[in-house]
Amino acid sequence: MLSKSTIYRKSTGSITYTITQASVAFNLTGYTAYLTVKKNKTDADASALMQLTGVNDSPETLGTGTFTYSTSDSDFDAGEYWYDIYLSDGTNKFPVDVGRFAISEGITDTP
Repeated sequence: MLSKSTIYRKSTGSITYTITQASVAFNLTGYTAYLTVKKNKTDADASALMQLTGVNDSPETLGTGTFTYSTSDSDFDAGEYWYDIYLSDGTNKFPVDVGRFAISEGITDTP
C-alpha cells in the first residue's frame, strides 16, 4: 500500500499510499491516514521513530494520498524497522497496512 518502503537517512521526500478494500479504492472522505515507524512492533507510540500525517488526494474516492517527510523525520540509524498505516475518522481508528520499512545510509551526509 506504500509506494516505497525504503528511504535514505536524513533525506526529504514523499511516500504515496493507496488504500483499497476488496481490491477497490477505499473512499477516504472523512478519514485521515497516519504512518508510524517503530524499531519493534510492540514499542510504545511515544517511542516511534517517525509519525506522519497523510494528505489525501482529490477526489478522495481514489483512495490515494501522500506522506511527506523531512530530514529530521528521517534522521535515525540505517536499518530495518516496522511500519503501519491506520485510518481515523476522528472517533474510530483502524489499521490498513503493516510491513517492513528500511532506512538506507547514503554516500554523502546530507544536511
